[in-house]
Amino acid sequence: MAFSQTDIDRIDEAIASGTIEVRYPDGSVIRYRSLSEMRAIRADMEESLAGRPKSRVTVAGF
Repeated sequence: MAFSQTDIDRIDEAIASGTIEVRYPDGSVIRYRSLSEMRAIRADMEESLAGRPKSRVTVAGF
């Protein structure tokens, strides 16, 4: 999914107001489970918007 700065701004507004819901102009509402989840998704949005690939963890198996 492509994110925009507006998406990040909406999450920022919700975090600042102390709510875990984000409302969109089309009437849809996203309810997050926690502030931690909102912050994690916000970080993912910023990485996506900046064009940076997501961090990967590699675990060696023997």
